[in-house]
Amino acid sequence: MKQKIYTHVPVYNGKFKGVLSETTILEWLSDNISDGGCAYFEKKKVGDINPKYLHSKINQYKFTKETTSIFDIQKYFDEAIAKQERLGVIFITPNGDKNSRPTGVITAWDSPKIKEYL
Repeated sequence: MKQKIYTHVPVYNGKFKGVLSETTILEWLSDNISDGGCAYFEKKKVGDINPKYLHSKINQYKFTKETTSIFDIQKYFDEAIAKQERLGVIFITPNGDKNSRPTGVITAWDSPKIKEYL
């Protein structure tokens, strides 16, 4: 995440398990801070993370197919804003299925650039 500045990473273990994001990490951290003000860290695999942290209600995600128009992509972001929700990322797969390997990613940070071209 750090090297490529990815803010949302889909987690798969044969099938889609959820999304690891900055929000996910902060939620986990806040739930795991000890009384002394420190969290206990040990080497774990992403698959060991409690699934509740991979399905944040604060920072939502969506899957769409490769043929989705850029107009519809922007509409997804606009609809989320209208509902006072945060759509953090849209994963693009060949058929829009969450269990298919993503071929692209569009984040909320891309939305202003999309609007420049519409």
